[in-house]
Amino acid sequence: MNMQAAKLFSQFILADKPARIKLLGDSITHGHSGTGYCQDGAHIVDGFYRNDHGYCWANLMRDFLASQYGMQVINNGCSGTTIRNTLENFDELVEDDDDLVICNIGTNSRLHFEKDGPCPSREEKLRLVYRQMSELAEKFQKIRKPVIFVANIPAINEEDGICAGEPYYQVIHVNDIHDLWVKVCCERDIPLIDLYTAMNDYCDVHNIPLNDLLADRLHPNDRGYEVIFRLMMRQLGIALPCKEAQY
Repeated sequence: MNMQAAKLFSQFILADKPARIKLLGDSITHGHSGTGYCQDGAHIVDGFYRNDHGYCWANLMRDFLASQYGMQVINNGCSGTTIRNTLENFDELVEDDDDLVICNIGTNSRLHFEKDGPCPSREEKLRLVYRQMSELAEKFQKIRKPVIFVANIPAINEEDGICAGEPYYQVIHVNDIHDLWVKVCCERDIPLIDLYTAMNDYCDVHNIPLNDLLADRLHPNDRGYEVIFRLMMRQLGIALPCKEAQY
């Protein structure tokens, strides 16, 4: 259990009204590669729509917290989005009546696309992403909106490539994103759920390769999404029924 995150989340159990929980993130929050993934729900921002029926950790959390505590979990994850995109669309993604935001963003921010100009050095990229993270954290703190940040799961063999037809460079890696979130959250005293380490530990304890939980070396498969859901519940201090707790 993450005591800081659990302390914040526990305030919404037996609250005067059911809590409204907002999820922000990229494709791993959106549910990409889970069975039934489809953007056929309500509009989020730009060309993105909610994945209401696909198998993913966000929908598992939505259904469980609704049945257990009557909470409303709204998934504003958008595949391919970055910290910069989240900053630009902040006022549309985060609403006044959100009681708590869980923000799992940053995996795509490790990349530099050729269309965006000369490739920065590793240090330049680290400093840029750190500034963006700090700006995002400051936005939440300025409006006094409770937030829990999440350092995302590991990826396998990160390297240069093509995404949506655009060449990109792998300037920094997911472990760097993890370390920057730790730095920002420590500096600002914001709860951080460390999915990166939790997923690695899960694989070590169960003696399985990370790839067994991934569909394409980055996005989780159904088993991976279930593990993420259970790890998130554990970190938030929420116990699953005994018959569901074996994983």
